[in-house]
Amino acid sequence: MKNARIIQVDTFNAQGEIPHNVREVLERAKDIRYASKSRFNVEQLQQIGELRAAARRLVDKLPEGLKSDPDAQRVAAATDDRHWLIVRLINTRPSRSGTLKDCEFSEATIEEAWTAGLEDVRRSVAAWDTIRPGEIDGVHVYRPTEALPAPKEAARKTLKAGRARARRERVHS
Repeated sequence: MKNARIIQVDTFNAQGEIPHNVREVLERAKDIRYASKSRFNVEQLQQIGELRAAARRLVDKLPEGLKSDPDAQRVAAATDDRHWLIVRLINTRPSRSGTLKDCEFSEATIEEAWTAGLEDVRRSVAAWDTIRPGEIDGVHVYRPTEALPAPKEAARKTLKAGRARARRERVHS
């Protein structure tokens, strides 16, 4: 894959408020654990992409006599001129699931996440067209939602609607 725009959605956010009780500590620990793994994977992809691009540029600078060397050919085979843009959307909204957020998939929770995610995408896509994979050497990460403040009113409404749906689900089940 030479040119790609990859969209990654992180449901856990490593950044957050300082916890005030044990429940919040456990919730933040999950957020940090899962978000750190996701960030590590993206950073690894980025480093590998940068190394491949650097190796390609180095092989291109070799004199013709060295380009036929088996070691140079092996390095050249491992390089590419990929242009990858990873659009990383990070969920910065509060969750009503607390410490169960990694395993609680009720209809209300999923609908809440979809609604919040759709709003984040709509707020962040404006600049996507200004960054094109073919204009990037290697792997570039674009994090539009990191710069977006979570709208407090929208987050409050989303949580309130999710809680109301959860109450209705409990009553009807």
